[in-house]
Formats: sequence, structure tokens, C-alpha cells
Amino acid sequence: IGDAAARIGISAEAFQKLEIAVVAAGGSTEVMGTAMDKLNQNLGKAHEGSKGMTAAFAALGIEANSIKTADQAFYAIADGMQKIQDPATKAKLSMELFGKAAGVDMLEVLQKSGGELKTFGDKAAATGRIMSDEMVAKLSDAKLALDNMKVSAGQMATVFGGQAVIALVDFAKEMKPAFEQAKALGSQVMQYLKPSIDAMVAAFSNFVNSDGGRLTGQILAGV
Repeated sequence: IGDAAARIGISAEAFQKLEIAVVAAGGSTEVMGTAMDKLNQNLGKAHEGSKGMTAAFAALGIEANSIKTADQAFYAIADGMQKIQDPATKAKLSMELFGKAAGVDMLEVLQKSGGELKTFGDKAAATGRIMSDEMVAKLSDAKLALDNMKVSAGQMATVFGGQAVIALVDFAKEMKPAFEQAKALGSQVMQYLKPSIDAMVAAFSNFVNSDGGRLTGQILAGV
């Protein structure tokens, strides 16, 4: 809310009233955002002396230089539309002031007068549905803090993850000689013990095939 309001140069409270009015009159917040951005630009052009924009405001009975903010221009345009009967002229002026795409969608909203639209916002404020500028600012600060925390957490995870990988690589490099030594030693041990193991296997095999081995087998079978 705060960013959208700042973009068109009005307070957060005024922006919320405008948003509620547009929705209540049959519009959408998405279209309103696009329309108000364009209107704010065109109001600026009129202030700078653009003949085309000055004429578009004048066609609705509006002296552009007397309008200071985009929300004031919006309500004035809604009032001006009530004086025009020709639908084609309304559509043309709406597209000129709000942009080609948003201008068509805003026609339904502009069936209401500026006074009627203001009433929607004022009623919302009276029933506590409008956040104060201070509250919106605090919420924006809180969101920024949370976003920063997410970035910090992500950076920490990246750093810690990277440090862990580096540590594992360094460990593997340091232990490689020891691993190679153990592998070589294991091979040497097996070569050293192989004759003894072979002898034990041969002796056991001979025992199994001897009379003593067969006797032992019979005794174990009886048990």
C-alpha cells in the first residue's frame, strides 16, 4: 500500500479510500493501480503544458493546474463524466486519461460520481477499515526487516554450506595419504597372513576328512 501510494504521490490513507471506492463501484485493484499510475503521469504532463492532456481534462470541465494530486483528479473526472451523455466520448476520454487498456475497464467505475465514490472510502474509514499512514509505514518497515532476514538466512546457509564443502574437501586431501597407507598396509597384511590362513584351511580340511573329523561330526549330529 505504502509503495503504491507513494508512486502516485498520495497518502496511504487516501490510496486505501480510493481502492475501496473503485472496488465498491465494480472495478478491481489491479486495474486501479494501472489506471492511477497513468493518470498521475498524464496529470504531470498537463502541468508541464501538454496541450493534449490539458484538452482532455478541459473536456470534462477540469482545470488541470488546479488539481494537485491523482486522487483529486480521479474524483473530478468521475464528476465530469456525469455531464457527458455520449458513450463513445466517455470511452475516448477515459482511455486518454487512464490509458487504453485500463481506460475501458474504468468506465464502469466512472458511472458513479466523485461524491459517491468518496462516500465509499469515507464509510470505510469511519468503520475502521482504513489503516493510518503511521501503521502502513510500520508494516512496510516490518516487511523490509523480514525480507532482510530472509536474505541474511539465505546468505548464512550459503556460507555455511560452502564452508562445510570446503572443510570436507580439505579433510579428504589431508587424509588421502593415510587412506593410501592403510590400503597398502592391508594388502601387505593379507600377503603376510595368506600362507598361515591357507595352512589353517588345509589343516581343517584334512581334519574333516580324517577319522577324527568324521567321529566329531557324528557326535555333533547326535547332540
